Amino acid sequence: MAIASPMIILIILTFGCFIFQVDLKKVCSQHSQIRNPLLKRTTVCNVSDLKGEVYASSPVHDNDTSIFKNKGKYHVQHGAPANLVRISNRSHHANNSDYIYASQAGSGVDIYVLDSGVDNTHVEFGGRVILGPNFVEGEENRDYFGHGTHVSGVIASTSFGVAKKASIVSVKVLDKLGDGQWDVIFKGLKWAQEEILKKNRPSIIHMSVNGDFSTTVNSYLESLVEQNIPVVIAAGNLGVDACDFSPSSAKAAITVGAIDVKDKILEYPKSNFGPCLDVFAPGENILSTWINNATKLLSGTSMAAPHVSGTLALWLSENNSLNFTAIKRRLVTESTLNALLNIPNSTANSLVFTNPPIE
Repeated sequence: MAIASPMIILIILTFGCFIFQVDLKKVCSQHSQIRNPLLKRTTVCNVSDLKGEVYASSPVHDNDTSIFKNKGKYHVQHGAPANLVRISNRSHHANNSDYIYASQAGSGVDIYVLDSGVDNTHVEFGGRVILGPNFVEGEENRDYFGHGTHVSGVIASTSFGVAKKASIVSVKVLDKLGDGQWDVIFKGLKWAQEEILKKNRPSIIHMSVNGDFSTTVNSYLESLVEQNIPVVIAAGNLGVDACDFSPSSAKAAITVGAIDVKDKILEYPKSNFGPCLDVFAPGENILSTWINNATKLLSGTSMAAPHVSGTLALWLSENNSLNFTAIKRRLVTESTLNALLNIPNSTANSLVFTNPPIE
């Protein structure tokens, strides 16, 4: 993979009343960043480890009552993935394999996923994926890389998703190698912003990318939040302070770190940490959707952050009048506190909790 030219090209982008100067730095997949340390300070990357086995898909459907039970205000998915069980239980030692979630299950909420695209034909999405624009030149509007499909599956797929009735809006900004450029991401953000304001539906922007610290990037994300558009960010996988990078350092956004199956901060790939993190979520061996109707196990903060986007979708479907301040406050106050291990002193010991309405 070629390293971006050292020459920095500056362009002016106008978004509403904001004028931004953006450098055209390379956007790459995080696994490439891990393999090539020279890319570490010059790139923006997907934050996941894309190593892992691909499996034939064996989807579970909502009408399979041996798996899904309707309990009125809430539903129960028996035999659910451990990561879903964890975020709907206070205790790591919950003596069950049940994922409990509100019956609305994210219905009526749109999550705009800025990534490599999404496989909208995957049976696990049940037709709930909307193909937004493709900002990658020379490619069709489909996910060749798989990362965007996996992230979206954790948010909203039937078997592996947190918010099983939410809609995904795919905004393709990364190419078939997981590469892209900042100016392309800004185009995707601008389009998502305009669509959300135009449709006036409960919506979330999800970005599992990270890169060099940028006041420009952070300021734009903060302007979105001022318009009550929640933005969820993956913290990054370098095992360092997330405040040194963007968009994970954007104060107004929600930045998510990753833990392993033992409730410890994720060691491979190493989750970033620091005071810019708002919350942690499961990020080790997360099973989710993959391209060509398959499934795959992946690890990283890219896999952790979608748990939070899904949780926000659950809450917004219950109360679509929640503004960003209220929803971030709820995320912080309802998280499970001081249950995680090996969390640095500067970092909130906080695990996302869906707080299902159990009768």
